[in-house]
Amino acid sequence: MMSCALAMPIQPMDFSEFSKAMKDQLPDGVNIRAVRMDKGFTGEKVFQTLEQDNRDYVIKLKWTKRLAQLAQAPNLLWHCITESDREHCDVASIMYQATSWDKPRWVIIVRRLDIEPQECLCADWLWEYEAITND
Repeated sequence: MMSCALAMPIQPMDFSEFSKAMKDQLPDGVNIRAVRMDKGFTGEKVFQTLEQDNRDYVIKLKWTKRLAQLAQAPNLLWHCITESDREHCDVASIMYQATSWDKPRWVIIVRRLDIEPQECLCADWLWEYEAITND
């Protein structure tokens, strides 16, 4: 049996290094216009890298207790974006600054209900929530 050893230990890469490495692999003339990432990529260094590169982004946020409280604010203006016989989806936007962020950013809160709101008392626990930030 053969074994293989690496000459150098693998070092974790920060996001700016990762982003540069990905851009360096692109053919000449190819530009990344927008980035979509999941909730594991919401640190300030990620935002700074994308914003310094003038890169459009959409990043799903981890749903936190603080976001949940903001989603229940009575003055939040919800807009219905889709209605059907079995689904209802609303969105609202807020300025939000997570404790690890250097500045506030726009956050879109999305709530979904799988039954018509008029058919139930619309109890808060029936809604599914998520939050997304964009530039």
